[in-house]
Amino acid sequence: MDRVKALYELSELFRLQSKSWAQDWARHNASGLTLSEASLLDILCREGPQQPSAIAGALLITTGGVTGISDRLVERGLIVRSRDDHDRRVVYLAVTEDGREKHRQVHAQREERLQRMLKVLTDEEISELLRIYRKLTESLGLETRS
Repeated sequence: MDRVKALYELSELFRLQSKSWAQDWARHNASGLTLSEASLLDILCREGPQQPSAIAGALLITTGGVTGISDRLVERGLIVRSRDDHDRRVVYLAVTEDGREKHRQVHAQREERLQRMLKVLTDEEISELLRIYRKLTESLGLETRS
């Protein structure tokens, strides 16, 4: 197969898969959280309190985007903002107990969907796909928080 043609096909398949995953989230999302809100909550649950700039880097969005997402999560009581004791200009975002419970629900729903969507792959194929995606992610200079 012609490499350029294969790369275009790969790009199109990736686009279709990404769109399909986003649509599946929208259809089966019982949590009421957007993907970005769920991702921010996931980071805070796994890594503890974070500055908005660190979250922005992890989610590949602006700090303004983090502010908008965090405003909605604060309003729902899922996260809180706090100031650094030594430098009041520094803000941290942290998850609340309600946020941890919501994260557990979202995590269980996400796991069920991933199992359903990827059931066509063998364990070996999943391992190979992970190896390939890790290689691509590393080559782009991106870090993962899985």
